[in-house]
Amino acid sequence: MEQRQRQQLRSSMMAEKDEKLSFFLEMRGVRKSMIIFFSTIIMSSDLGMFKTSPVFNISSDGPAGKKGPQFCRLQK
Repeated sequence: MEQRQRQQLRSSMMAEKDEKLSFFLEMRGVRKSMIIFFSTIIMSSDLGMFKTSPVFNISSDGPAGKKGPQFCRLQK
């Protein structure tokens, strides 16, 4: 009788762990989907703002012949 109770307890504990793992994996998938969704929205809306605002009109032209990283200059 005692062994049967242990088996029932063990199986209920395993079922609970499986349920928690399933929930965790589902939430991880939802989180990834949300990140992709909001990243897409942010990128599409921010790019439009940067294209129309003169403050963010940035040129990548640097000094001629200079190699390595170059700093961007704001256009007027």
